[in-house]
Amino acid sequence: MDDFDIRWCAESYCDFVKQKTTLLNLSVEESILNLKQQEFLSLYKVRNKPVAFISGCTTKQQFSKNKIFNQNFYYTNLTGYSAYVAQKVLHQRMIEYARKRHVKTVLSAGSYFDERNVFAKMLEKQGWVRHGYLAIYQL
Repeated sequence: MDDFDIRWCAESYCDFVKQKTTLLNLSVEESILNLKQQEFLSLYKVRNKPVAFISGCTTKQQFSKNKIFNQNFYYTNLTGYSAYVAQKVLHQRMIEYARKRHVKTVLSAGSYFDERNVFAKMLEKQGWVRHGYLAIYQL
């Protein structure tokens, strides 16, 4: 992923959050640095234009020997079925990444802006187990 794509991810995410709340003061430059440090970052494009991204990292589960792969950021500017397809493709990429690293549990959390847990419910339809806003996929 090149710097243009990473900047798009950072600007899109910051703009989204700014539209939802004034309580968080996100910096595009800090977000770019954060995204560059992500273990996993995948971009979804339509007609060669970025429209969605996902990032995550492997962590050790507290009080356990097991590792988990945790989604850190997700954003799309798509709606409807197109948004569903982007979510499915990006989460499949994340699952494959975790599988190659022998991580058995993948977590993807919805946003606190998503009060109806639509994000997690979409993943539930794709075979994930849902607990409120959290979706869990066991490999």
